[in-house]
Order: sequence, then C-alpha cells, then structure tokens
Amino acid sequence: MAEVTLENCDREPIHIPGRVQSHGVLLVADRHTLQIVQVSQNVKEVLGLEPDAVLESNLITLVPQATHAKLEQFLREPFPEQVPLSVFSFKHPVSGAAYDCLAHKQNDLFIIEVEPAGNPNEAINQLSLLRAAIAEARRAHDIGEFCEISARYFRRFTGYDRVMIYRFQEDSSGEVVGESKRDDLESFLGLHYPATDIPAQARRLYALNPVRIIADVNDPTVPLTPNVNPITRAPLDMSFSTLRAVSPIHIEYLQNMGVGASMSVSLLDGDKLIGLIACHHYSPRFLPFNVRTACEYFAHAFALQFRNKLDRATLDQVRRAKRIAHDMTLALQADQPVHRTLQAESEQLLSMVNAQGVAFKVGNHLICRGETPAGAAVKRFVAWLRQQKVRGMWHTASIRESYPDYADMEDHASGLLAVPLQDNWQSYIIWFRGEEARTVNWAGKPDEKEIKELGDGRARLSPRRSFAVWRETVRHRSSAWQPHELDNAEQFTLTQLALRVENERRRKAEDRYRRAVDQLKRSNHDLQQFAYVASHDLQEPLRAVAGCLRLLERRFNDKLDGPAAELLQHAVDGSIRMQRLIEGLLAYSRINSRGRPFAEVEMEGVLEEARHNLMVSIEENQAEVTCDRLPAVSGDRLQLVQLFQNIMGNALKFRSEDAPKIHVSARQNGDFHHFYIADNGIGVEPEYAERIFDMFKRLHSRQEYQGTGIGLAICKKIVQRHGGIIECEPVEPKGCRFHFTLPRADLSLSPSVEE
Repeated sequence: MAEVTLENCDREPIHIPGRVQSHGVLLVADRHTLQIVQVSQNVKEVLGLEPDAVLESNLITLVPQATHAKLEQFLREPFPEQVPLSVFSFKHPVSGAAYDCLAHKQNDLFIIEVEPAGNPNEAINQLSLLRAAIAEARRAHDIGEFCEISARYFRRFTGYDRVMIYRFQEDSSGEVVGESKRDDLESFLGLHYPATDIPAQARRLYALNPVRIIADVNDPTVPLTPNVNPITRAPLDMSFSTLRAVSPIHIEYLQNMGVGASMSVSLLDGDKLIGLIACHHYSPRFLPFNVRTACEYFAHAFALQFRNKLDRATLDQVRRAKRIAHDMTLALQADQPVHRTLQAESEQLLSMVNAQGVAFKVGNHLICRGETPAGAAVKRFVAWLRQQKVRGMWHTASIRESYPDYADMEDHASGLLAVPLQDNWQSYIIWFRGEEARTVNWAGKPDEKEIKELGDGRARLSPRRSFAVWRETVRHRSSAWQPHELDNAEQFTLTQLALRVENERRRKAEDRYRRAVDQLKRSNHDLQQFAYVASHDLQEPLRAVAGCLRLLERRFNDKLDGPAAELLQHAVDGSIRMQRLIEGLLAYSRINSRGRPFAEVEMEGVLEEARHNLMVSIEENQAEVTCDRLPAVSGDRLQLVQLFQNIMGNALKFRSEDAPKIHVSARQNGDFHHFYIADNGIGVEPEYAERIFDMFKRLHSRQEYQGTGIGLAICKKIVQRHGGIIECEPVEPKGCRFHFTLPRADLSLSPSVEE
C-alpha cells in the first residue's frame, strides 16, 4: 500500500483495506460455484470452524439447513448488484445469539456478511417516528429549524449521543447546520470542517454506499485471509461492505475527538452527495441492519424535503428575476439602439443578479453603471478572456484568485460575472459584486496536520488533535453567484443574440430535455428499488410480528386483564395498519413502473368488477349502486378497476346516516370521456377538495374512520398516467361527486410519464 502523506491523502485506497470490523464476519464465495475463497479470520466465532476449514468449503454446507431456500432464492432472483440485502437470520447453535446474514453480488463474487441481529419491532417503531419527523419538519419556517427538527428526531431514532446535519459547500468543506446532543456536550453547530476531513475518495464512497457505521472506534480490526482475492487476483473491493474496516487516519481523527462509535448516513440529491447525517457516541454502539435501513429511508426523505426547502427559498427571487427579464425583453423591442435601452434599464440589470455594478459593451459603446472598475480595466480583463479562449459565461467570487491582473479591479469588485453577447467578446455584459468580509468558525485549525512516523521506516498522515474553535476572517471575496442567478444571466443574454444563436439555444434545450428524461428514468428506477427494499426488508419482519401478536391474542387473551388485552389489541391493530401502509406505498410506486400497455376497456365491465370486489361492504351497508350507460376508453384495465374501487370504497366508508347511494355516469368531450361518481355520504368541505388527493392526507381521525390516506393519491396517479385530471366537489344537500377524465377508446395514447 502506498505511503500516505499530506499531499496524497485523498488517494488512500480506503475501499480495499483487507480488514473488517470485529463485530461481524465476512465470507466471499465464487458467485457461480459458491465455493468460499476468502474469509475474515474471526469466522470461528460464528461458524465454529477455523478459517482454513472454511476456505474451499461450499457456502450451502456452512449455513443452517432452514435457510437454504432463502439463500437459493436470493441467488436466483435479479436483485440489484452491489446493494446489501438481508437474506436470512439465524441463531448460534451454542450461544443462542441471533445473527443477520447480509449479502450482495459483485461481478463474479458473492459477498456474505454476518452481524448481530436486531429486534424486528425496532424497524416498525422507526417508521412511526419517520412519519412524525416528516410531518413536523414540513412545518419548519426555515432551513435552520428544519435541520434542528430532523437532527432531534434522528437522535431519537438511533440513540447516539450527538447527531449532526453536515452540509457540503461548493469547495467540499462542510458546515454543521443542525445538531441534537446530550446536554453535557459542547455544541458543534455552525462549525466548519475543511475538505480534507472527508477526502475525495471518502465522499465517493458515501455517494455509493449511503450508510457507514463504526461500532467501536477502539476495537482492533480483523484481517481477511487470503489478503488477495484468488478470483480477481486483487484485494477485495469492499466499497459496498457494511463491515469494511476504517482508515487509520479516520480512526485517529475520531479518537482525537473522544468518539467511541459513529454512524454516517449520506444525503443525496440524485447522485450528488450534498451532506451527511453524522452520529457520534462516546462509547461503543452498534445498530442492527433493520434500524440502519430505516435510517436510510429517513435520510432519503430528509434530502427530498431539504431540496424542496431550498427551492422554495429561492422561488421568489427566481420569479422576480424572470419578471425583470421579461420587462427587459419588452424594453429591447423599442425602436432605439440596444446600448441606450441597457443604459436606461441599468437598475433592472443590477437587480436581475443582485449585483452592485454592471458594464456592457454593444458595438463601440462601453457603458459602466454602479460600482465598477474603470473602463480601461474592464477592457484589459476582456482581452484576457479572449486570450484564455473563454467562449461562454465566466464567473468568480474572488477576482484575486482567478485573474492575474486583479489589482486594478479589486478596489471596486471582488466578484464578477461576464457573459458574451457576440463571438470573441466583441459585445458583452459584466456584472460586479463588492467584497463581503466574513468570519468562519472552524473546528480546529484546518491545516493542523502532521506526518506520523510508524517506526518501520514508513509514515502516514495524522489528523489534528485540537477541535477548539479557530476563527478565520475571509477577505477579498464576494457572496457566491447562486445557480438561479447564473441561469438568469445566461437566459437573458441569450435572447439578445437572437437568430445568430437560435440553433445553439435549441441544442441546449434538447440537451436539458434529455438530461431531464434521464433524470426521470433514474428517479423512477430509484423509486422502484426503494419500494422493493421497503417491501422486502420491512414486510417480512412486520408479518412475523403481526403473526406473533395474533397468536398471543388467540392463546392468552382470556388470561389477560382488561388493560393488557386492550394493549395487545392496539399492537395487533398497529401492525395491521403499518402493513397496509407499506402495501399502499408499494402500490403507489408501481403505478407507472408496473402498469400495463393501454388497450380498449369497456367501462361497464370495470364498474361491475369493482362492484363485485366490494360486494361484502355493499351488502353490509345496504348500499345502492346505479349507473348510466358507460363508454369504452383506452387504458389499463386493472388500474381502472382499482380507480373505481377506491372511489366507491370511500363512498361506503364515509357514509351518512342514510343507506349509501352511488351513481356512475359519463359524457364525451373532445378526445376524453368525463366520468362522474356521486354519493350521498358525509361529503367534503370545498377547502379540502384538492388536498384529499395528497399522500397521507386524512380529514378524519383514525378512530372515526379506518384508512391509510393513500387511496385517493393512488387514484390521482392512475388518472394522470392516463393523461387525465381528477377532482372532487361537494353536492347538495349532502355527499360529493368525483369527476375524472379518460381517453377515448379510439385514441392511440401511450401512458403518461409522471414529471
């Protein structure tokens, strides 16, 4: 392994340490023959066999016979590569200790990891907390409050002494933007950490493998034998391993902080790592796989809401800039020279990107407005851009760091945004921002590292020992140009190039469209994978819990006193509700991904099938279901049955004192048929008519009416897949009417892809 120094620490091969953490055991098998080719040296603790005896054995002969079927199923099915999944659990025949067996496929290898098992109930509890966390965080007024709420709930989730929301900056340094901790610990909130604390290769691993746990910082790690994998003839790539040993530099870093155990969960925006949920404990701590999986779901939900909060925070600025750009475009249509229009609208130009100065050259006219360098300095800068062969937009927050001849500009500007209006910068617009001096609080002096002699002629990097606040005053920098400001500048200036850049504009638009489609495909793939893992890893323990609870109820209900029996019933009901919730989420996620191609569908048959499925409920409620003549449509029959069934089921559930009456009618309007399902139930207030289609939206307590809050969200998604709309309106004197549109049967439509 290469020597690690201050200069090359970001090249340390942390994905191939050749060692595992001691709380678990790792085995590597040939994916095709299942022959064990590599094993951690502590394998005897679990299998009772020496490493040499395990090597060359067949995996099937090493695991309990009761688990063979699950193992063989895992090997057969096309599970995602390099994603560890829980295959089975078993108990040690002597100690009785419970273990989880995790596995993932990696090219020609089958990697098995055995670690202590958790309590299945923990995952259910975490999901309940997750819902509460999402609900409370959604009401946060700003990013800071949102991060504080999320850190607090995540600490309740995990039981760590300290939980931090860590956000990466553009330069890969990080800031603690949210924290929850023990009362006796000093706060790290607001502290900055240099990019070298989490080097580039570590950030890449966090993007690939979202959960990283260190159960005991001070516990020695265990080597693999043999060190070189005989199939790949290279050290084992442990990028996706949950037991992968940690860089000695990082271990020393944690020890210097007094940390005994840690866990980090990645915050991803698509494939981009935007932050971490970093957990510290000041003694050893291990979380089982089912709890870590719930933590991963939490981080996924957090990242989505975090992005939403950021987008909403900039939405007003974006709208304002678009209004300015629109007004500027109208002004430029006036019958006067362009430079005179820009001169008259210079305040608008400044407001568009929040700048303090602007210089623009159109033809032979160079005009400066606001706080700008001298015209001669601007011309020298543009000449430098030509020399550097800069062809598009160029920007910096520090002219000192980016431009060699900064001295004659720095008194007036630190930040600069330049956009060409013609080839070779014959015409251009340059915006300027002044210096924004600020103080940054670092967790220790960032560059306080040293080379540690190992005593055998080698040396390695040693992290800083002090994390006391170290304050740095940042000078000669402006505020950063935000993405929406750069977009505003680019989009506005492109309109001035008119027909000369039209072809290029179309090409960029097509590229953006392709990227959007690719992103949508990736998002749909991620959603399918997320839904599968949720159903695979959470439904099985949930079914086990529900089964045990029902067995307890049957066997011991007559022996329990009133309160105990009531608590048991609450537990049974809770497990059933959670099972239905997971099933509902799975059904929702599969509407687009598992839908069938459209064909001609007779809607009277659809109504009859939905009525048959609801027959028991219809008879119990003495309901009357009537319909007019219904047309045929183009669609997915199974989904249309579910659409009718969900709406009619709601009418039966939310009935009034009178016997339910449900009437279905339809009429044609252009390319679509309009369907109406009316009832005489309790109705919906007008202010809730749109919100009832939102996920988890309930207008009544669970004690009044059962349900998951997903049914109408599924209806909306089905109708959208068919290119239609759905709405609900109250009717007099009581009840409500659902109205939705579906395409005519003679239209050759493809299913709509959700944006």
